Amino acid sequence: MALKVSHQSFSRFSRSAVCIFTCLLIQPWYLAVSADTTGGALTPNAAQAADILGIRQEAEQIISLRRSGASLTGDRHQLNNYRALVLRKIFEADLQTQSAESRIEFEIAYAYDAIARQQRKENNVNQIFNAVNFTQSGVFGILSGADDLQNKFVQESTESLVSGSVSTLLATTGILYGKIAKANHLTPPAFMLSYVKGKPVDGSDLPPLVMRYLDSPSPGESRTRREVLNTTWKQRYKADMANKKTLYGIDDGKARSQSYLNSRLNLLWSLYTTIEGFNSDLLSLLNQLRGNSTVDDSPSNTKVAS
Repeated sequence: MALKVSHQSFSRFSRSAVCIFTCLLIQPWYLAVSADTTGGALTPNAAQAADILGIRQEAEQIISLRRSGASLTGDRHQLNNYRALVLRKIFEADLQTQSAESRIEFEIAYAYDAIARQQRKENNVNQIFNAVNFTQSGVFGILSGADDLQNKFVQESTESLVSGSVSTLLATTGILYGKIAKANHLTPPAFMLSYVKGKPVDGSDLPPLVMRYLDSPSPGESRTRREVLNTTWKQRYKADMANKKTLYGIDDGKARSQSYLNSRLNLLWSLYTTIEGFNSDLLSLLNQLRGNSTVDDSPSNTKVAS
């Protein structure tokens, strides 16, 4: 649960930072920061973000005009036009990223709720077993005590043996129940289908810019982010994007174990953290377009929830 809160806090911070830096991006040309720590060239992450948004040329023109001072009226007008286009594209990317993250957050919350419901069910069953165990122990304890007073030692021993056997049986049954118990009614109800679908976690049905981000390789990486993520899933969770049966869907109406739901959470969290890397790349692009002296040049590697 702490991991969930931490990711959501970081996500909210990233969204706010994107909005703030985007607003600062469209400040008048004469208020722009003059520092340029990258020599006018976009960093790999920023360049890729610009390519995904289709604004690579405009981004490079903004940097070029800012470095030259944009002293002519025509240059100022052109700079403002570029900034307006970049602003619209970055806000569009930010909104699509928020939409994708929100969808996954709903799926994560629903899975957590299903696990909590199953845990409550198992706790109730264990409480029943405990109550039965205490009751039979008390009853047989009283009977064996009475038999002892009457010197019925054989009957007393028999009752003690039966009581011990029942205690062992109840304890073993409780353990086995916890191993085989499954959560029922996992298919999201109709009124929630706009938010939670319970489909296999394959990274599809996401906004187009987010899909483009997943289908592009990180700078210096030959494989796309989706391929890197799929490789990790195969190694850790025996899940393969090419086989939806292995992607822990819950929309088929079948009862599922708690370990199954935990595996679904792992896939959802790893997909979520991968998408969050898009926010970092957008911030890197914004910093450079403003000429900020603190450009975020850290690679946006795939992260996997533990």
